[in-house]
Amino acid sequence: MPGAGSNRVRGIGLAGMRAIMAIIRRYLAGEVPLKRVFFHDMLLVGTLVNVVTGLASLAAFSLDVPDWAALLVFLSPQPYNIGLCIAVWRSAGRELSRWSDMARIGTLIWFPIMFII
Repeated sequence: MPGAGSNRVRGIGLAGMRAIMAIIRRYLAGEVPLKRVFFHDMLLVGTLVNVVTGLASLAAFSLDVPDWAALLVFLSPQPYNIGLCIAVWRSAGRELSRWSDMARIGTLIWFPIMFII
């Protein structure tokens, strides 16, 4: 059992937290390849996260869960969506090509659609 002076955060060690923060920094700095961020992280994973939370919020509304809780579920992926859009935009800035402009346009289309879902 961890003691009071332990370097553990809810089962993830301090080294694990630092590794997660390093990954987030790489994404937000645009250091991850554009194709990975756009196709895998945004279109595949991001869309899946939004569909699942959208369905969960619909279920919460239909099960008479308090409206604030259902709304919280609905809005929960928005920080992730914003982070993905920043990552795509910055990765596109590092990989200047016609493809980078298309990825930026795709992000501008994807974000409002995911907000609705």
